[in-house]
Amino acid sequence: LSNNLFLGSHMDNVYFLGSLLTYFSTGDLIWRIILFICDVVQNKKSRKLHFRIYCSGSFRYSVGILGCVITYYLSQGKTNNLLHLALNCILRGIIAAIILCLYQVWNEGCLLTSIRFIRRSHLDCGTGMAKNFYNGYLKIVLPPKEDGTKGIVERINDCESRENIEIPLKKLLLLLPRDLYITPLLSDVTDKILKITNIEKIERDRCGTTKRVYKNTLYKLYPKEYYVVAEAATPLLTWYEDFKHPDEMENLLAEEVYAKFCKTLENLITSSPELRDLIVLIPVPCKTSGEEVAKLLSDEVDKHLCSQIKSK
Repeated sequence: LSNNLFLGSHMDNVYFLGSLLTYFSTGDLIWRIILFICDVVQNKKSRKLHFRIYCSGSFRYSVGILGCVITYYLSQGKTNNLLHLALNCILRGIIAAIILCLYQVWNEGCLLTSIRFIRRSHLDCGTGMAKNFYNGYLKIVLPPKEDGTKGIVERINDCESRENIEIPLKKLLLLLPRDLYITPLLSDVTDKILKITNIEKIERDRCGTTKRVYKNTLYKLYPKEYYVVAEAATPLLTWYEDFKHPDEMENLLAEEVYAKFCKTLENLITSSPELRDLIVLIPVPCKTSGEEVAKLLSDEVDKHLCSQIKSK
């Protein structure tokens, strides 16, 4: 009697496990068929090949597991429960398919993909963009060089003398637009910013190109009539141009790239004695108008002038 009870309890466990596997294998089959149908809608060629890729493994497991469960029912003489099992497979299989769908969306999400990439390579896109921008541009145009090439401060001073003007903030004001886009010239979207001229250019032999030219532009801000050397971070615009029509997941990735780019660039600059006093990073919120950009730039000049007064 005890042996029969022991076997009966174990058979119940086998039945439960077999039913559970059947439900999920049926759900997997439903999910794969949905993928196949979606693929056929998008690409009407090679249907047999796609169907075999999507469904061959699922059919094998589903039929195998279902065969084992049916064999168990027949061996126990429970043939009247087969219809009940079939209905359960369809209904609970649909639930399992939904679960698999949600898992698939999470598993293939760009954020998770980015996390996996970071863990493998220890370098994400935003960090790489910031380091390239720092080493390939800022370190070239901002500090003076041992070969006599002038830095940003010396070139601004020369511009003051040449144009007979005063530039209160002798630094590069670098805009970091959160929506990644910036117009070719800051003066293109508002009359509060006026392009004046380019300060003295830098020419350097680099990467096989002789006398490669690097320029920075002087603007005048209204209504306070401040003169500033300003521009936006080129890598952000490049990222924007790569994703002109981003979907929701790409928007999420763009936010992650922007945050990493700004954080890395700030860390690189603050840790560099030769650059930290030559540039100001100005984050620009999404949907900021041209007038608001002009105000952000003017506010930085005001902060500098106030700090000068306090220091005196």
